[in-house]
Amino acid sequence: QALTGTTATTIYRLEPGSHNLTLAKYGYKNYTSTVAVLSGQTTPVTANLISTTGNLSVTSDVSGAYLVVDNGAATGLLPKLITGLAEGKHTVKIIATGYVDYLTNITIIGGQQTQLSAASGKLSANSTPSGAAVYVNNVYKGSTPALISVINQGTYFVSISAIGYANYSTNATVLPGETKNIFATLVPTTGG
Repeated sequence: QALTGTTATTIYRLEPGSHNLTLAKYGYKNYTSTVAVLSGQTTPVTANLISTTGNLSVTSDVSGAYLVVDNGAATGLLPKLITGLAEGKHTVKIIATGYVDYLTNITIIGGQQTQLSAASGKLSANSTPSGAAVYVNNVYKGSTPALISVINQGTYFVSISAIGYANYSTNATVLPGETKNIFATLVPTTGG
């Protein structure tokens, strides 16, 4: 026999023995337990429901950086605390004018707060000849010599190209506060 009610409650006239108990509340994981009921006694049950949402705290040393979660609208300037995110994987992007966007995936665990911190760095791209196009993660960022700001430490794919020359590409790892220097000697593709 299924009985329903709202906590806190006492259920009367249960037969002695084992009973399956399920507590359910929207936004929380169901609580399930087997309860032993003895004749003539009240069996107390205390349940701590675990939220199916979690929080995301994001910080960055980049002034004016914005946060975008799951390709939605910008949620505001950093630092930022986003509450009530559904449990599971989410795409997070940090954007700021003059910087290469930072894109990552995070996992939210119900009832917990996930921390994300982005520390900026720079890529310095130079070439012979100068004036070559610079691409970072396949996005055009200017011509050499170029100083390119990145929102987060990590590895970036850098390509430098000029008409009549073979493309130069490399993976550059930037550490927080570092300026990573890249120099490309472009090789002509024709005799001169």
